[in-house]
Amino acid sequence: MNFIGGILFASLSTLSPQLGPTDSDAFNLYYIEFTENYLEPKHGMKNIIEKSLAEAVFSSNDETQFKNFIRLLKNASESAPERNKDFRRLDRLLATEFETRMENAKSIRWIYSAAGAIAGAVVAFPIGKMVAGGRYLLLALPAGALAGAGAGFLLSDLINMPHYRYSEGDLTDDVNSKLNELDDIELGGGNHE
Repeated sequence: MNFIGGILFASLSTLSPQLGPTDSDAFNLYYIEFTENYLEPKHGMKNIIEKSLAEAVFSSNDETQFKNFIRLLKNASESAPERNKDFRRLDRLLATEFETRMENAKSIRWIYSAAGAIAGAVVAFPIGKMVAGGRYLLLALPAGALAGAGAGFLLSDLINMPHYRYSEGDLTDDVNSKLNELDDIELGGGNHE
C-alpha cells in the first residue's frame, strides 16, 4: 500500500506545474525588458526575451492573473503601434506556448488517470475480499479502478489544465482593428472637403 502511495506522491510532485518564487516575478522582468528596450530583429536576446515572456504569461493556471498579463500586453501594444510586428510575433509565440501547454496537460491527465485507476484497483482489492468473502471481487476491482481513474482525471484537470483559453490574435486583433480605423480616417479625411 505504501508503494502505491509513494508512486502517486511522486507523480503529483513531478508533474504538477513548476512555479517560480511568484508567478508574476518572471512576467514583470520579461515584460519590462520587452516593452522598454527595443532590440534589433537579429539581436540574440530578442528571441530569448520574447519566448521567456510567452512562457511567463502562462506560468499560472489562474484566469485572473492571465487576463491581467494579457491586458498589460494589450495596453503596451496600443501605446507603441510602431512595434506592431513585435507584438504580432509575440502573439504567435503566445498561441504556440498555449498549445504546447495544453498538449502537456492532456498527457499528464492520462498519466494521472492511469495512476488513479491502479490505485483504485489496489484499494478495492482488500475491500472486495473483506466484503462478503470476495464474492464481489469481480465487481469491486473495476468499480475501484473507475473511481480512481475519475479522481485522477479530475485532480489533473484541477492542477494542470489552464482555466482560460488563448488563440492567435487575442493580443493583436484589437490593435490591428484600431490601426485600420486610423488608416481609414486618414484616407477618408483627405477625400472630404
